[in-house]
Amino acid sequence: MASRSQHTGEWILPALNSGKFVICDRFYDSTIAYQGAARNLDRQMIDMIRIYATYGLKPDLTILIDIPAEIGLGRISGREIDRLEQESLSFHKKVRQGYLDIAKAEPKRFLVIDGEQKIEAIQEEIRNKIIEIMR
Repeated sequence: MASRSQHTGEWILPALNSGKFVICDRFYDSTIAYQGAARNLDRQMIDMIRIYATYGLKPDLTILIDIPAEIGLGRISGREIDRLEQESLSFHKKVRQGYLDIAKAEPKRFLVIDGEQKIEAIQEEIRNKIIEIMR
């Protein structure tokens, strides 16, 4: 959260305040899914720290490209993996469910995309949603 706070304060907020769009590959939902859902840390504690760490900032849109954990892990086989990618299948299933639970609780903020589609279809869904928001 300290890193997220620094990133938000030094990069995200100044960019937003200057009228720019900001795209992040992860934000606080990752903490909720990985530490909350998969590692069973208290969600209320995570939310309290998150509010301070992100200056209360909430994304306008979160895109979740969803695939079963087995498929996701299969896509990374054969390459060097980090410590989170080395976690068990059970862990990754909990992470996925954590993300899906957040998306279900906040459907207006989330665009959940079937990650088993062709890349072009995924790109089109994302592009259409962003165009809709920008209008």
